[in-house]
Amino acid sequence: MKLLMIELHQEDCSNIAVSEKIKDAEINLVNVNEKDCYTHIDAIFFGDMFKDNVIETLRKERAFNVNLRMKSKSEIWVSYDIHTTAAWKALSILGCTVIPPLRVANGIEKWFVYTPDDISNREVRKRLEVDGATHVPRIKEITLKSFLKVIYNMDFLTDFINVIENLTELQLKTIKQAYESGYYEYPRGCTLSHLAKTNGISKNAMAKRLKAAEKKIFGSILNIWLRTIRILLCPNKSQNFFQLFSNLFLCSAISGMIERSVKLVLLCSSLSHHSDNF
Repeated sequence: MKLLMIELHQEDCSNIAVSEKIKDAEINLVNVNEKDCYTHIDAIFFGDMFKDNVIETLRKERAFNVNLRMKSKSEIWVSYDIHTTAAWKALSILGCTVIPPLRVANGIEKWFVYTPDDISNREVRKRLEVDGATHVPRIKEITLKSFLKVIYNMDFLTDFINVIENLTELQLKTIKQAYESGYYEYPRGCTLSHLAKTNGISKNAMAKRLKAAEKKIFGSILNIWLRTIRILLCPNKSQNFFQLFSNLFLCSAISGMIERSVKLVLLCSSLSHHSDNF
């Protein structure tokens, strides 16, 4: 798999129409969930604007089921549904995966898309523009580290990429085998003794292999938590709520269960081995 950053203008997209009507507003689509012929969106609007103007403009631009979730001085959280665009459908047909958050400003959306290796950037652009409703001014292949920096404007989650680089081939193989065998599930899908027997080593040796890999993984999780706590106690003036929320959300999602953090590392590892750029 490879990771693409795609900038596009869609004539059939309510989000883009809204960004053109509300000047100087930036929209972050933090959750995008396709359901049959429509797409559900949870979005944060940044800028100096009135909530009534946002909601009214969304409805005028063919958004429906519009609900205000939260409002602060410079941020408005809204959930709504829109008709699924031709570009989104085209990427789904190609087997691509769009990764939220999507960013919209001044009539342009920025998407991050995982694409199969055998599909060229030219083919992606061709499929997106085939109906004439979508224009793609820019498409670029990027690294996973670049994606994390762009999305979160922090280096928090790049720790997970560094974990992969620090794991030996044996440690990565061991942790992957344990995960796929259900060792990190509750109740466990296999025992330590079973893993040891499969690898032809003692139970004690197997435990040492796992602990060595787990120590590196959980060390990175602890670092994320400590950095996030520092921001909460001493917030930087440039730190906006969305960036902080993103990191808190991801930390809470991975810190509670051992199998989730292992799964994240294995996912990053899989992506790394499938792309020459990672």
